[in-house]
Amino acid sequence: MDNKNDRHHRLPEDDEYKDENDINRVDEQLIGEEQTHQEVSQVSSSETIDPEQEKEPHSQLFIESEKVGFWMRFWAYLIDVIVVSSINAIALSPFAFFRDASLLQFEYISVIGMLSAIVYYMYFFFMTKVFSQTLGKMILGIKVISIEQENVSWGDLFFREVIGRLIHNIFFILKLLYLFVAFTDEKKGLHDIIGNTRVVYAKS
Repeated sequence: MDNKNDRHHRLPEDDEYKDENDINRVDEQLIGEEQTHQEVSQVSSSETIDPEQEKEPHSQLFIESEKVGFWMRFWAYLIDVIVVSSINAIALSPFAFFRDASLLQFEYISVIGMLSAIVYYMYFFFMTKVFSQTLGKMILGIKVISIEQENVSWGDLFFREVIGRLIHNIFFILKLLYLFVAFTDEKKGLHDIIGNTRVVYAKS
């Protein structure tokens, strides 16, 4: 009887001991899960791509791209001038039938001259925006890229192809500014500088 009573008296203690063991096991499981979660979080945070790092591939491409020198760009421009002249000759040929030249004159600028200028700037502007190349650049395998992003923005393109070329063409002597390409390490002309662009070889 005493042994039975002893067993009955120990049962609550045994239950408490088992409960403590269960609680300890649960605590250990929770601690293990928390450590696992922290490790996963650390791995995820280490694999998170920094926005600045996302720009590195293009920056690396920009650095590795071979710069195009003066003469290659000169021949491309010469081809483009021939193309633009041909377009103007075809598009503006109807004006040749006007006998009264005064009708085509506005102060010191002729209507034909203004239309020719519009064709000239539109050709360089839209060809560079759509293809990153004019026909001359396509033939010689070179293209225009931005130094900040993959594609040249409308704003940078306006400064490069309109403002920059207007500066070069407003007086003939200012065409000498194209020599910036020949005498600078970056091989950039004035229009490249104000347009945040560079001319590189197009990789096939």
